[in-house]
Amino acid sequence: MGIQFKIGYTSQVHELNKISIAFQESDLALFIGDDERLIIPYSDIETKALVHQMDEALKQRYLQRIFPNISYKYIQTLQAFFESDLNIAETAKALYIHRNTLIYRLKRIKEETGYDPQLFKDAVSLQLAVWMFQKNSHSGK
Repeated sequence: MGIQFKIGYTSQVHELNKISIAFQESDLALFIGDDERLIIPYSDIETKALVHQMDEALKQRYLQRIFPNISYKYIQTLQAFFESDLNIAETAKALYIHRNTLIYRLKRIKEETGYDPQLFKDAVSLQLAVWMFQKNSHSGK
């Protein structure tokens, strides 16, 4: 029949007063979740959902501090790097670039932002900024 669908779900609720929260979480899973996946558990996007629900002014200040003048190419590089679980070879393959080009880009990102994408604590800050940037670019801001 060619019907396309997506399912967003959250954990079970056992109390009537928590059904609305479960509905909101399921709705966020559909809204924020990966477009390619058909079934999206809220637990997979929970951290991203926290970022999504933050105050816009706070997100803008954060973005300006983390990505003051970074190019879109570097944001795409970070996104691919994080989606590949910080794996250099997989990221280079996903971006169709040479491994050394990726290493150069990561070095430039570190120089431009002051955050090293290969260090966990810095990668967390950069990942949050990438999510904020993506949300802003998808909402037309």
